[in-house]
Amino acid sequence: MIASPVLPPGILKALRDRVGSTPTATLITLPAARISLWRIAGQHTILAVKVGFGRDVDREAAILDALYVVDQVPERPLRGVHPVGTWFAMPWHQGATTDQHWAPLRQRGPERQITRVRALERAVELAAAVTALHTTGWAHGDIHPAHCIHTHAGARLIDYACARGPRGAIADNLMTPRPNTRIDCAAPEIATRMVDRRRPVATPAADVYSLAASLRLCWTGEPAVTVRRGYGGRPASPEQRWAAIADGAPLSRVPSDLAWTALDAVLAPALSRAPIDRPTAAELHTQLADLYRTSARAAHRAGANARALETAW
Repeated sequence: MIASPVLPPGILKALRDRVGSTPTATLITLPAARISLWRIAGQHTILAVKVGFGRDVDREAAILDALYVVDQVPERPLRGVHPVGTWFAMPWHQGATTDQHWAPLRQRGPERQITRVRALERAVELAAAVTALHTTGWAHGDIHPAHCIHTHAGARLIDYACARGPRGAIADNLMTPRPNTRIDCAAPEIATRMVDRRRPVATPAADVYSLAASLRLCWTGEPAVTVRRGYGGRPASPEQRWAAIADGAPLSRVPSDLAWTALDAVLAPALSRAPIDRPTAAELHTQLADLYRTSARAAHRAGANARALETAW
């Protein structure tokens, strides 16, 4: 069964009391063959609705229920069934993703120092969100620049389909997640399991690698490990990319016009091949916060000096 671009009947009716009369449904993406994501908007609110077939949607809804108990999501999911599967709804987070906040930095504009400060502020928010999740005993399993929304209430992680928590947090028959097949920010131990055709397991250490890889991707526009060509000059296949990460291929080179030594020094330990060599999310958060404060002070001094020169002229 493949996810349909048509919203199954009955879902809009079930949500009408929550969102208001005459709700509109917009298909956002088909992230997997068996799952579709919808934006349901009405007079009262906007909801994100995942519709699927099989156990994946049930599992993520159960995870969100468990995360609500430990204050990691703002509401319990609304849940229901449709003729051939299940669905759940959560509040739609209004805001830009981490990558969208970092994109101006890659434009190489004249106000790079100010842009860096703004980007680092969002990096600190993302790291704080991951740290808070880890303190509850949960690992996300799919940290990526598109999976953090920066709202007026702070950073919100989304897409918990690959998450793993303490034993007993959700029913045993829902404990096994679907594999994370996103290569760009995957940790070497996740890549190794993919190469060996074993199911990946979300861990805090893998999340830390993915967090650092996400920020490097936001900064440079390139994955931390880049395999540009496969055998015979052909583009690298997903299998070759997984193998390169699993084998500990060196980090891709940062373009000279995007060089940022201080950030590189913070991210490098978190991108270590061995999980034991990486900092915790809390430690990485502290280091990013220190870099943010240092950068903000430098930008303030630079601005003051520029204003003084303007006055002198």
